[in-house]
Amino acid sequence: MRIGIDARSITGKTCGVSRVVLRMLEALSRMGLSDQFIVYTDQIDDLELGNGFLVRRTGLSRMNVLNDLRFSRMLYADGVDIFLSGHSWLPLFLRGRMLKTVMIYDIFSVTDSDFFRKRGLLGPLYRFYFFLITMHTVRRADCVFTISEYCKREIQRVYPFAKRIEVVYLSPGIAYDHRLPEPLRSVNAGYILYVGNFRSYKNIDVLLRGYALYAEAAGALRLVLAGNDDPATLRQLITELGIGDRIDFFTRPVDAALYGLYRHAAMLVQPSKYEGFGIPPIEAMSFDVPVIVSDAEALIEVTAGSAIVFRKDDPADLCHAIQRIESDATLRANFVSKGKKNIKRFSWDASARKLMEILRCDAPKTQWSDR
Repeated sequence: MRIGIDARSITGKTCGVSRVVLRMLEALSRMGLSDQFIVYTDQIDDLELGNGFLVRRTGLSRMNVLNDLRFSRMLYADGVDIFLSGHSWLPLFLRGRMLKTVMIYDIFSVTDSDFFRKRGLLGPLYRFYFFLITMHTVRRADCVFTISEYCKREIQRVYPFAKRIEVVYLSPGIAYDHRLPEPLRSVNAGYILYVGNFRSYKNIDVLLRGYALYAEAAGALRLVLAGNDDPATLRQLITELGIGDRIDFFTRPVDAALYGLYRHAAMLVQPSKYEGFGIPPIEAMSFDVPVIVSDAEALIEVTAGSAIVFRKDDPADLCHAIQRIESDATLRANFVSKGKKNIKRFSWDASARKLMEILRCDAPKTQWSDR
């Protein structure tokens, strides 16, 4: 089979979706498959994926729908049998008799009324646009891959006409490797770590308010926030809470920096209102770091009893969870042990095998069309 994978989300900027697509491609490459893979990128062409993988640099941004027709022609010319979009939506125009599949990581752009808050009065228009392109994607896809049972239920709830939805779990994008040298540190070991963006669903205001209560109660640990977003969006609240001198920001951290941050953290907090999966908690567990998560459904699903859970709308409950981890060595050791067992459930190789099993099973049976 000739399998086309839309990997245009991979850029020089490290983020969740690009990291997931890259790790999945690497796992597929390790399988030694006889299929031919064509990996379509935008500006990146130096991916090292081995035999059977051709990387095509398209120069067509996935963010511009005007590129969809040209991209579809490219797929048609390449004779793609199976098409997998790695970034939550299908191109508007897909020619040819190919199996159409897509990986949808979440639908927060549709379900979260605050997702486009920074767009002001245009926010509802952005939200409606993403509702339409996601509807178009789910309606046309022969199979939707998603990353948790929670996400599957949400897609089914909002788009009940979906033909087929399969769950393929993610895995740590960065993991501890004892063979690697000791990473350089720019903060002293022992701090509360958050890894992720600062969008509304990440619930950073509750994290900051919970940390402020912890600091007010004479808590000694600093808070480290690592992600790709501009920290200026949080400055006003941090100033109001009086915790500016206790917070360190790491903006656009490369893998080596994240490796060091995980390795020397006292704990990781994932405070989200909701998540599609939640990679940072299992990454932290791979470094023997105890984890605190909110009671968001996907986080409970992924951590499966291996993390302390707090109520996502309650800063005081988060403060109490931080204090418990900090003060109780037995509790810390218990959750580190549970984390080690939990991460055994996740493997990029296993996820890639499941993905290919579904694609190969469906390919000869699906009635392909030019819908």
